Amino acid sequence: MSRLGSIVLAAVMGLLSTQYAGAVELTESATDSRTFQTKSQVQTTGQVFTLSSEGKKDPLKLAATAQLQFRSRRLPPAGRDAEALRSVREFEVARVDTEVSGFKTAVVLPAQLKTVVASGTREGVRSYCPEVLMTREALDLLEMPGDPLALIALLPLESVEVGGTWAPNEWAIQMLSGVEAAESSQMTCTLESADQTTAVFAFTGDVKGQRLGAVSTVQFTGRVQYNVAEKFISAAKLRYSVKSEVGTINPGLEALVDVDFTRSLSNTPGMLTDAYVQNIPLNAPETALELVFDAVPWGLRLLHGRDWHLFQAVFESSESQHAVAILRMVDQGALVSQCNIAPVTNVQPGKRTPPQEFERDIQTSLGSRLTKLSEQEDIPTNNGRYIYRVVAEGEVEISGDKGGVKIPMNWIYYLCTNSDGRQVSFVFAVEPELRETLGEQDRNIVTSASFFAVPQAGR
Repeated sequence: MSRLGSIVLAAVMGLLSTQYAGAVELTESATDSRTFQTKSQVQTTGQVFTLSSEGKKDPLKLAATAQLQFRSRRLPPAGRDAEALRSVREFEVARVDTEVSGFKTAVVLPAQLKTVVASGTREGVRSYCPEVLMTREALDLLEMPGDPLALIALLPLESVEVGGTWAPNEWAIQMLSGVEAAESSQMTCTLESADQTTAVFAFTGDVKGQRLGAVSTVQFTGRVQYNVAEKFISAAKLRYSVKSEVGTINPGLEALVDVDFTRSLSNTPGMLTDAYVQNIPLNAPETALELVFDAVPWGLRLLHGRDWHLFQAVFESSESQHAVAILRMVDQGALVSQCNIAPVTNVQPGKRTPPQEFERDIQTSLGSRLTKLSEQEDIPTNNGRYIYRVVAEGEVEISGDKGGVKIPMNWIYYLCTNSDGRQVSFVFAVEPELRETLGEQDRNIVTSASFFAVPQAGR
C-alpha cells in the first residue's frame, strides 16, 4: 500500500474509532469532590381544573416558567439506592412565574435559603436548608423536574454499547416522576451515540399512582448528554406529560412540562468549600425537616411536618367567609387529617376564654354530629401562654349517588391564648382509626405556635 493510502486508511480508522467507542461506562462517582454549575429552565403549559357540582371539569389555562441556577457538590451516601444520592447546592437563581387564566404570581427563593442539601428518596428529591427552616412555598419551588440527582439514578450499572438498552430500577423511575405512591412504572433507556468525549442516551417511560391524594399518570421522554472524558451528565432535555385528577390538596392538572438544563464544572466552589461540606451531617436532623407556616395578617407562626400541606387560606373575614387557614395531612397519597386554624376574639392580657365557654362553643358548632366531649386538659407552657385541649367524638354523614353513610369522627380542639390576649383556635378532624397515624402531630403544631407583631398597613 502506498504511503498516501496508508495515511488515508489511518485517518478513516481514526474517524471510525472516534464515532464508535464500543462499550461505554456511564457513571458518576458518589465521592466526586468537584463543584458543578447547573442551569435549568422549566416550561409548563396546560390546564388546571376543579369539578363542578355536576362532576364536570371547570378548566383554567396554565402557563409557568421556572429558572434555577446553582452550584453543587456531591455528598457521601446516607444509604443504598436513592439514599446514596446526595448533594449540597448553592442557589444563585431560583424563581417560578405562574399564570392561571390571567392571574399571575411569582415565587423567588429567599436569600436566607441560598444553601440547600438535596437527598434522593424513592418519592423524589428532598431538600432542606442547614441554616434556616423552609416554607412549603420554597420547598415546592426546589422540586425541579429532571433533577440531576434523579437523572444520575438512571445511569446503567454496567458498560453499554451504542444501540444497547437498559431498564433502571423501579425506585429510580419513581424518583424521576415525583409520584409518591407508585402502582406501576416502566422505562427503557437506549444509548444512541458515543465517542471519546460525549455519549447520548434517550429514555421513555411512565409511572401511575397517587400524588398528594390524587390519581396521577406521568409519562416522560428525554435525551441526556454525558461527558465521557470527565464522567458526568452535562446536559438534558426532558418532556413530562402529566395528568392528575382533583385531589385532597391540589386541583386537577393536565400539562406538558419541558425541561432544558446544562451542567458544567465550576471554576469556583463558592460557598461549597471543603470545610462547609464536612459540617453537613450524614442524615438530616428531624428538626431541620420541619416547615414554617406564617399567617402574617394574624401575627402567627407555626411549625409542621412535611406531610402537611396548605389547602386554603383566607386571612380576612367577609360576609360570605370567616377567616381560616386549612392544612391537610397526606400520608402515602391518603388523607389523614384536616386542621382548621382561625383567630378568635381577643381577651385581656394574661386572661383567657374560660374552658367551659370554649366547650359550649364546640357543642354549638358540632350540633347533632357530636356524641360526647372527652380528654379535656390544660397543656403546660413556660411562656405565659394558655393551651386548652378537648376531644369531641361523633360522626359525620357522607352523601353519595347511592345515599348517605355515617362514619365515626374525632375533632381535636385547641384554644391557644397568647400572653397579650390574642387567641387562635385549632380543630383537627381525624377518623378514630387514623389517630395513631396522626400521632402527636396535632399537639406539636399547636405547641410550636409563636406570635409576632402584625405588620401595619402601608409599612
